Amino acid sequence: MKYIFKLDERGYCEDEETLLISKSDPTPEGYTDVMMPDGLVRARFVNGEWVEGATQEEINRILKPPEYEPTETQLIAQQVTDHEISDMAQWQNITELEIQSMEQGQKITVMEIEQMMQGQAQTDQELRLLELEAKLNV
Repeated sequence: MKYIFKLDERGYCEDEETLLISKSDPTPEGYTDVMMPDGLVRARFVNGEWVEGATQEEINRILKPPEYEPTETQLIAQQVTDHEISDMAQWQNITELEIQSMEQGQKITVMEIEQMMQGQAQTDQELRLLELEAKLNV
């Protein structure tokens, strides 16, 4: 099976006249069996190949997304989404502040541990000094 494409007198494809025939059947006059590539807005068959037949203005007009007024439901949904995004941004800020607070708390804890270790070292030195003094006084 093969597709054949009906061409008008200027070589434009007449989409409604595209047919599927047996490969063994001859291609009728006014048709072509050259496969049309994807992506053409207005296909035109010229000198044995498919080319874009639409002007840039036509392409822009066809490919331009339609303009429409959003419904009330869509407007409300957008407002809800905007509020949710704002809430997420605020929660992100709070989370970042909490992380900073925990990091500062960790630094304080490390400093307190270092102070306790210094205090322990000083206590050990004082005990050693007392022991030495006790041996001298014996």
